[in-house]
Amino acid sequence: MKNKRKRERKVTRTKKASKLGSFRSILYDLRNELPPEFPVEVRRISISEPDTAGFCKYDKKAKRFVIRIHKDESEGAAIHLLIHEWAHALTWFTPYETEDHGPEWAIAYGKCWNVYCSSEELDEDLLDGETEN
Repeated sequence: MKNKRKRERKVTRTKKASKLGSFRSILYDLRNELPPEFPVEVRRISISEPDTAGFCKYDKKAKRFVIRIHKDESEGAAIHLLIHEWAHALTWFTPYETEDHGPEWAIAYGKCWNVYCSSEELDEDLLDGETEN
């Protein structure tokens, strides 16, 4: 019963998440509008695997999803990766989804993009995938 209460708790926006279109704001929206079957832990960290900008896995012991995104990715790229990996979390236990990027994943990916695009004031550079240098 304790875990159920914890999962039902609404995530609140922090001051850092107040800018619409930001990574934290999109994470807030995904958690509230498209919650996966289990809780999701998201971290931006250094990833040592070559050619890996992010990944999603299911932690059986903790009964949660773990999404990691490389900390050196730009804000726009990190948002794109978050949306991509969130779609994996949504379809992880879909019995008829046999491919990593199959039809069910594509539908979930589209739903994640709809959450992202429904923000009222998106930063146009983030929509275009542009990076700030």
